[in-house]
Amino acid sequence: MDGHERFTPYSRINQNGPREAGWRTTATNMNLNRDYLKADAPEMQAWLKLFNQWDPDLFIDCHTSDGADYQYPVTMEYDGFQHPLMSQWLSRTFVPELTELWKLQVFPCSIM
Repeated sequence: MDGHERFTPYSRINQNGPREAGWRTTATNMNLNRDYLKADAPEMQAWLKLFNQWDPDLFIDCHTSDGADYQYPVTMEYDGFQHPLMSQWLSRTFVPELTELWKLQVFPCSIM
């Protein structure tokens, strides 16, 4: 049974909510969020193969906080140092447009 199905009020007792949560590990006790370097899990091996074949210019990882108590339901962070043109586009186009959507309350988020 994967972590999502192991849903109990005792999974994350050190966090301020949610009332119930799943585990961070797979059925074989592997945390896929920590396996991207070693790639021990078959899920991560398949993901890395796909990612390397695809080779995207921009990748957005929609990730849950699993109940961590942030001010906003959605936060965003980006690494703009990988490529100067991507950094310029993120800073000058993507973040300002996302900020405008936030001001219009299309979705609540913060830009980090």
